[in-house]
Amino acid sequence: MPNANNATHALVENLAAVVKLMASIQRGIDERTNTDGIIDWADVGDMGHLKSNLQDISDRMHGTGEYAKAAQ
Repeated sequence: MPNANNATHALVENLAAVVKLMASIQRGIDERTNTDGIIDWADVGDMGHLKSNLQDISDRMHGTGEYAKAAQ
């Protein structure tokens, strides 16, 4: 049966994984933007897709966008 200690441990593990993912995403952004001025539409599309996914994550975390509660 799950308990608070298991939940705390799982949360800490997930938070650590999220921090690693965010650092990896930042490294990828840095690599993509250090192009010596050479940018193609694949880069634009990838960053647009990333933006869309991150917006969805942000909206879910903050209850905004499509996740906002309907006015009562």
